[in-house]
Amino acid sequence: MWKKISNLTDLDKLAQSLVLFLLPDTYLLLKGKLGVGKTALTRLIAKHLKIKQKIVSPSFTILQQYSISKNYYLNHFDFFRLSPKEDLMIFADLIIGNVNIIEWPENNPQFWQDKDYIKVEMVRKEAEIRLVKIYFR
Repeated sequence: MWKKISNLTDLDKLAQSLVLFLLPDTYLLLKGKLGVGKTALTRLIAKHLKIKQKIVSPSFTILQQYSISKNYYLNHFDFFRLSPKEDLMIFADLIIGNVNIIEWPENNPQFWQDKDYIKVEMVRKEAEIRLVKIYFR
């Protein structure tokens, strides 16, 4: 079922709901075209996780890591520039026991496909209207 997101308040409510499911070692996969709101949703999730740092898109760095509490982090990945052939094992130690959000997860599915995940598919319907579908696994 698709949920209509009409404004930033609706997106914030979605973020607040998703935070309840973001346990250590859970992956949140954000799928959608450029400009649909994936990073905006990540910023709102970070706000609800009480992260004080400014959340920026990790498009060029692949990963931005933010402290939630001592030895507990939000890992914000962006796989936009990657292909399925990329080996991301360099991040293996960083993902264990943390919350992991991945933008463009379809570009490197072997990184997350055998893990517990929540997938949020976002589609732009109109200029300010988004449709969102959530899958749990």
